[in-house]
Amino acid sequence: MIDNEANKITAGRQTFETVAKATHAPWYVVGVVWMLETGGDFSTHLHNGDPLTAQTVHVPAGRPLQGQPPFTWEASAIDAIKLYKLDNADTLDLGDMLDRLEGYNGYGYRRHQVSSPFLWAFTSGYAGGSYVADGVFASDVKWARPGAVALLRRLQDRRAINLKGTN
Repeated sequence: MIDNEANKITAGRQTFETVAKATHAPWYVVGVVWMLETGGDFSTHLHNGDPLTAQTVHVPAGRPLQGQPPFTWEASAIDAIKLYKLDNADTLDLGDMLDRLEGYNGYGYRRHQVSSPFLWAFTSGYAGGSYVADGVFASDVKWARPGAVALLRRLQDRRAINLKGTN
C-alpha cells in the first residue's frame, strides 16, 4: 500500500509543483496531503476530499471562498494550503513541517494522548486511536493507511526528496 501511494505522489509531482510555486510549500508536502485527505483523487478538494463540483461541505465548510464551482483542483489546493498555513513553508526544517502538517488535520489527538495517525500511521510512533468522524474519537480504531511520516520516509528512501533535519 505505501509503495502504491508513494508512486501516486511521485506521478503527480508536476501538478503539485504548480501549487507549490503559488504557495511556497514543498511539492511533496502538497502530494502527501493530497494522498491523506483525498486518497489520491484529483476530483476532490484538498481541504477534506469533498467533490470539486461545489464548495466544501465537511470541515472546513464553504471553501474555497473565491470562485465558482466546479473548482479546479489547483485553485482549491492553493486555498487549502494557505488556509492550513502550509504556505511559505519551503524553508522549514522537518520538525516545523511536521508540526504544520499535524495542524492541517488538527491537534485533537493530543487531548487523548495519542500520536496523530495523520503523521505517524505505519510507523512505530502510532499504536492506535482515531477520529472516526468530525469530533468523534475512538480509542479502539487504528488508521489503515500510511501517515505523512511514513510517506515522506518512503519518498526519501527512493531519493525522490531530500528532507532537512533528517540523518
